[in-house]
Amino acid sequence: MTIKFILLVNKQGQTRLAKYTENMLGTEDRCALEAEIVRKCLVRSDKQCNIVYHDNYKVVYRRYASLFFLVGVDNEENELGILEFIHCVVETLDKWFSNVCELDIMYSLETAHYILDEMCMNGCIVETNRSNVLAPVHLLEKATTPRMAQASDVDDMEPLLLTAKLDPASRALFTGLRTKYFPAERNYLDAHLTLFHKLDRRQEAAVRRDVAFACSTSSPMVIPVLEPVFLGKGVALRTPSKPLDSLRARLAGQWKPWLTPQDRQGHRAHITIQNKVSPEEARGLFDELRGTWQPHTLTVQGLELHIYKGGPWELLEAYDFGA
Repeated sequence: MTIKFILLVNKQGQTRLAKYTENMLGTEDRCALEAEIVRKCLVRSDKQCNIVYHDNYKVVYRRYASLFFLVGVDNEENELGILEFIHCVVETLDKWFSNVCELDIMYSLETAHYILDEMCMNGCIVETNRSNVLAPVHLLEKATTPRMAQASDVDDMEPLLLTAKLDPASRALFTGLRTKYFPAERNYLDAHLTLFHKLDRRQEAAVRRDVAFACSTSSPMVIPVLEPVFLGKGVALRTPSKPLDSLRARLAGQWKPWLTPQDRQGHRAHITIQNKVSPEEARGLFDELRGTWQPHTLTVQGLELHIYKGGPWELLEAYDFGA
């Protein structure tokens, strides 16, 4: 009684992960097998059972959000046991990725394979305890990635910053507000929406690669510009966006080993239009805008990578979504 294969497939039928425990099938045969099995599973309704038969395989599947988990076994295998195994796999991936989604599998495919290898060996389930499964994965990550960056490490070099690329009209509008309210002697920049404040310059090649890939798989985002927020010595405009937060979270997960404490914290997207003034002046602007501000929308067209120059920024590269 053995597991023959494990597939993770999205709602469109695209295979995001495939693990085979036997080498009897060639690449073309595997593609044909996946196409037939995925087609059979995806067309079934929620009222139908989670077991499909195909050739000599019994396929047990479960859907979690946008992902289907399919496990092919021989006819003697216990279906309920495999359903529990699938749930255990999902819980383990959730523990590692913090609520796993399709993009986590795409961006961290090797890690997902490591986890499955710890749970299933030669077609047999060998471990289901999440802590035991993830312990060697933690050790592997620790051994193959740089240590956590300290703020002082980045201070020795000019750090990188990553911002959202705003549509030209919105950039002009909010730059006008920033010019009006920001102290002139400290205003070196156009309006911006910062995602990461202090990225390690030594990781520039990895940052460029990851940002380029993330943008190539993303689409322009229309996000709201809501009520002003009091910052103590300044005022910002709140710009909540789940798609943008999700994109940032994926990048933060990839860069976690060397992010500074500031960039490891939770992120609340905003555009600062005033800063470094007295609390009284900031409170006055906040009260003024709170009574008159009308919500806007802007379009995030991509991401921009900058280098910090002791005040001003230098644009290194702009990445368009979908490019």
